[in-house]
Amino acid sequence: MSRLTTVAIGVLGSALLAVSWGCSEPASSPDPSPPVESNETPDTPSQPESVTTPVAEPADDEVSTETRESPAEPLTLETFPMPAGTSLVMTNADVRSMMLRGPNTLDDYVQFFESKLPELGWKKDEQQSEIVESVGFLDFTKGELRFTLTLNPDNDGETMAITAVGPGISVPEDEEDEFPDDAEFDAEGLEEEEFDEDSGDENS
Repeated sequence: MSRLTTVAIGVLGSALLAVSWGCSEPASSPDPSPPVESNETPDTPSQPESVTTPVAEPADDEVSTETRESPAEPLTLETFPMPAGTSLVMTNADVRSMMLRGPNTLDDYVQFFESKLPELGWKKDEQQSEIVESVGFLDFTKGELRFTLTLNPDNDGETMAITAVGPGISVPEDEEDEFPDDAEFDAEGLEEEEFDEDSGDENS
């Protein structure tokens, strides 16, 4: 066998060997990397949204009278605080006033009213209140009501007149003093009798 024949057989063998090797190579395996987890969450049944029903506010005329603020009540003869030692001497319904009289102790009265009236819901009006020498003027308010206390010493200097006047005071109607009919007749008879006596003296 010649050298050329040997080389040709060798080349042919190598080609056959390459072809057989390519046919027997196994198929490529899939990528062994782990699967990528999805961030999407599985769909869950949607929950019904809660609906808030608005509550209608009651109208003004439907509001209970118990919740409304009651109007301020004026002071009466029964509710007006009276200092110790004083007494009621006069009332006047037309001007809504009452007068007390007691010892001449201005400072004691001022302290008394400044203490007692706030307990009844009355507030002192500092701008309208003042003490001028021996006379006191005290203004008190409660809601839309107002009254003024005047503390004025009497001429004798031993007693003091305490006058409360204004819409914050309520007193009953004045009752006029009426004399009985027989008393009027007696008074007229007395005058006639005195006149007759005088006339008799003149005639004699």
